[in-house]
Amino acid sequence: MESCSQPDPERQAARRHPTAVLPTMASRALSAYTAPFLAAIAGVVMLGCQDGDRSIGPIELLPSNSIASVIVYTWPWYVQVGDTLHIEAAGYNVNGWSSSDSLRTVAWRSAPSGVVELEALPSPFRYWTVHAVRGLAPGRAIVTATLNGVSGSDSVVVVPRLQAVELSADRTTVHVGATVTITAVIRTTSGATLEGPQLVWDVSDYTRAVFSSGFGRFLATGAGTVDITATIARTTGRTSLTILPAVVP
Repeated sequence: MESCSQPDPERQAARRHPTAVLPTMASRALSAYTAPFLAAIAGVVMLGCQDGDRSIGPIELLPSNSIASVIVYTWPWYVQVGDTLHIEAAGYNVNGWSSSDSLRTVAWRSAPSGVVELEALPSPFRYWTVHAVRGLAPGRAIVTATLNGVSGSDSVVVVPRLQAVELSADRTTVHVGATVTITAVIRTTSGATLEGPQLVWDVSDYTRAVFSSGFGRFLATGAGTVDITATIARTTGRTSLTILPAVVP
């Protein structure tokens, strides 16, 4: 039985499905992905107003270039030994805009050493810097980006090479209104089972099944066949449920 380091507590509940992402994760993702677009179209705001008989304006509102925060973001945060994922960083000024200082060199580092290695990649957007994170050895690494003395960080968890995610449902045929519990076993290429990592659960058709209380529990809501999947580090397990119409008393 192998164990695996977990992401920081903020992220442990963020197994992705429509209701399972923490608000803090959602806000970080929103900042990382929308602010560059907003900054691109909002570089100049034109205002006009009247002061008696005197016209004032237009006024250019230009965001400050001083860095107030650095956002570092990656999804997913699990990677197998030998595989890579992308991690991104952007600098934001006091107004919340991506700053042009993001075009300058960002200093990247990871700790502890020997868990991951970083490699710079070309960024598709001028306000982001992107690195590839390659897993070297099982463990948790904190990846930090520093810009003009301001730092941000995110965590990456490296897991051993995986063979499969095996899913088992307590029932494979149920009626509408019933709850199904699905258990998952994460198996490595060495044959050991991996304890600890959080899985990303998904449903092929949310009109037929939805997440119930607790992860791995699903409520049948519509007749038909539905696939349930659980994924970690690009390895996915799958099981199918057959849902029959509700029993009429």
